[in-house]
Amino acid sequence: LDAAIDAGDIWIAYQPQFDLKDDRICGAEALVRWQHPTRGAISPEAFILPAEAHNRIKRLTFYVLEQATRASRFILDERPDFRLGVNISAGLFELPELPAEIAKVLSKVDFPAANLTLEVTESASFGQHQMVAVNLSAIEAMGIQLSIDDYGTGNATLEYMRSVPCQEVKIDRRFIVGLVKNQNDMLLVESTIELAHGMHRRVIAEGIEDPETLELLRSIGCDIAQGYYLAKPMRIEAMESLLEAVTRIKAA
Repeated sequence: LDAAIDAGDIWIAYQPQFDLKDDRICGAEALVRWQHPTRGAISPEAFILPAEAHNRIKRLTFYVLEQATRASRFILDERPDFRLGVNISAGLFELPELPAEIAKVLSKVDFPAANLTLEVTESASFGQHQMVAVNLSAIEAMGIQLSIDDYGTGNATLEYMRSVPCQEVKIDRRFIVGLVKNQNDMLLVESTIELAHGMHRRVIAEGIEDPETLELLRSIGCDIAQGYYLAKPMRIEAMESLLEAVTRIKAA
């Protein structure tokens, strides 16, 4: 993985996120990809968890953060409210240097903190580590927003909702894919949206693969949608073309 970063084999895909109230692209999630020179594309599941286990997740995270903020910086010139989501392992919040190093990257690429959302992955519990609370407060004070990623699975449950000073909850795709036909999933998603809104947090649904699911989420008050039905992850050049195409359509 270290060699892949050095060689430029790690790249970033961007999956657009759509505001369901205004029917517009409001942001994108940065997704890490690894194109091995001989083995081809390597699944993120195959290297992210090992990176966490072998103390490589910090380097990978900051590589993604710098590359994604630099590449998407131009979008803010035309769309100042565009939000970039970058995944961050919960375990990194135990590092005392975390806020300062994030600030250093944002300053280096001239990316406003207010346009960044850190999506806290649920691979580890925050626990009771005092440094976590200190870092959460420091990051919030910088103007960076926090999102609970994969909500409803693993550790990302009510405890995260209660303890993390987040502005966003991201419902895991496994509750979305069967939403139209599964009444239990429907009740869980609807109650999560109601709970999040009651706590003044917006809700993203990921994994939307058909128009029926999209319209159902819109009808129950979901704020933001993400999924293959709307747009697949793409390189930054394709993202730029998509944004320009949407602008032309709306202006017509």
